[in-house]
Amino acid sequence: MSTFAFGALSAPSEAVPDTPRFRQLKPAAETTASATKVGKYVTVVAGLVPAEVLAAHAAIVGVAVTVDKKATPPVTTLDKPALQFAFWGLIVVCVLLYVAGKYTAKQVTDGKAKAVKWTLGDVVRAAIGPIAFVAWTMIQKDTAFDAVAPAASEGLRNSIAIVVAVGLAATAAAIGYKTPETPKEPSPQDPPTS
Repeated sequence: MSTFAFGALSAPSEAVPDTPRFRQLKPAAETTASATKVGKYVTVVAGLVPAEVLAAHAAIVGVAVTVDKKATPPVTTLDKPALQFAFWGLIVVCVLLYVAGKYTAKQVTDGKAKAVKWTLGDVVRAAIGPIAFVAWTMIQKDTAFDAVAPAASEGLRNSIAIVVAVGLAATAAAIGYKTPETPKEPSPQDPPTS
């Protein structure tokens, strides 16, 4: 997620007065009682999802979910095939974004470019984005997850997403403390290693 978007998501909304004129400015995560309870977890998982994936999801939901506000109560219609494709496709995109970043990073040893080496840590890092995306879609309303698991209750969705959010945050923090070692180029003062 971009720093700008994360800052906007994590900004306190108490600064916006609770009047009819300003109510529309409050974040969507705070508009219902149940959403308020999970709002911080939404922020945690959103911070682990690539910004490109969140933006693509927002664009797809914008065209694949319609709300008939003239009906009482308002009726939400989902384009299930489009949302199902978006859900699975964006999971793949999360992985591909990590792989692309890994392969474009220069790994130089002894002045020569070396093949990219994968470690168990890289596999875990590659999995964080997709898992966070699934948790994020579970904890929100009107997302691609609705087309994949329409029968899942709000309680079940939130319970799973919150447990996953806690686990992901701990995993990301642990991995963040142990970054992959980059080989050091020898300096002219280093003794030969033969």
